[in-house]
Amino acid sequence: MNHPLFHELQRRVLIGSGAIGTCLRAHAAAGEPVELLNLRQPEAVHALHAAYYEAGSQILVTNTFAANAIALGEAGFAALGAEINRAGVRLAREVAGEGSMVWASVGPLGLGLRLDDFHAEDLLRIYREQCATLVEADALLLETFTDQREARAALQAAGEIGLPIIFQIGHAGGGRRRWERVDTLRAA
Repeated sequence: MNHPLFHELQRRVLIGSGAIGTCLRAHAAAGEPVELLNLRQPEAVHALHAAYYEAGSQILVTNTFAANAIALGEAGFAALGAEINRAGVRLAREVAGEGSMVWASVGPLGLGLRLDDFHAEDLLRIYREQCATLVEADALLLETFTDQREARAALQAAGEIGLPIIFQIGHAGGGRRRWERVDTLRAA
């Protein structure tokens, strides 16, 4: 792929922000997803991005990790998903200076034992909905995936958007054998 991100990665080490949700948790109401802060307290999200930028971060990661239909639906905010995701990218973009990038965070669905209740097409639809609203980012950051079914669906949906994809495997025990076929997860 001949994308500017790959040229930049060959040229220099990039420093990125992290722990966005953890840092914002103190601002969120009990039981509400931190991603809702993109709409309810955008100044808090903006201030966190600004702090990371001022500390030298060249990659600002959006506050969109769990802004999917499952997590937002369980909290009663499914109808706000697209708006929350777009605001997450916009808030990071407002802070990002020249030479900085915005990576849109997409996390696992956290279905646990309920995962078997969802067909592959259901998972793909959920990730398509979220990824489609993150197209104004410079890249999609798929974070902390531990389940291969979710990972496949997220990678396929992200691949359809056309942005570079950064994929991170989370640790859930089981060692290397759990991911020995990770190359089969790549989106076509």
